[in-house]
Amino acid sequence: AGHSSSDPGPHPGHKGPMFFPWHREFLRRFENDLRSVSGDPSICLPYWDFSHDQAPADPGYPFIDDFLGGNGVGASHVVQTGVFAQANGWTLNLGSSTALLRQFATAEGGIAPTLPAHTSITAALAETTYDSPDFNWSVPGSNSFRNLIEGWEGPEPNVNIHNRVHVWVGGSMLPSTSPNDPVFFLNHAKEDELWAVWIQKHPGVSHYLPLDSFSLPAGHTHLKRLSDHMEGL
Repeated sequence: AGHSSSDPGPHPGHKGPMFFPWHREFLRRFENDLRSVSGDPSICLPYWDFSHDQAPADPGYPFIDDFLGGNGVGASHVVQTGVFAQANGWTLNLGSSTALLRQFATAEGGIAPTLPAHTSITAALAETTYDSPDFNWSVPGSNSFRNLIEGWEGPEPNVNIHNRVHVWVGGSMLPSTSPNDPVFFLNHAKEDELWAVWIQKHPGVSHYLPLDSFSLPAGHTHLKRLSDHMEGL
């Protein structure tokens, strides 16, 4: 999940230019694990087009009983439908709850009462800078593709696009153990697809990561090697 707006960062996987490549590698490892345990080398992670499929009537909406299950129920917000319901033997080993929790936002309130708008995505894809020169998510107007997609800038600062999905789903998607909810992977697969689209739209951008002359934590520099240790969130 994204870190709170009061936490300046950056962190190895958030609030900096490695947001996209860090999560691409995380998705790749998970996808390979699924192939290994299933014995099916053709398995590929799908993405959730959250700006389009936002209600049960939409064909790609993931929160149905035959896929990810629905919203949490009652004061505890425990998911009680679908294969990931606690009653079906789904138990979490990380975090404060052993059950999968969801607390969908509504139009009546909350800091992210709706899922991301398609206009937010098109605006981010039109941004020609991968990341702003100071790589500081908290500077007003520090628009960049990474910052807009991660969600710290845009029409709903702090809860735009990626961050907005985490907050809208709520429950297990809020803390740093958010991969407990399988929708985490569908969310990040969509952001990875947006990164691929952005690269195709802006082939002339010379650097996707900052030069080593910028002062940034390990993992965010231009010369990050594939053999380097993958730092935690």
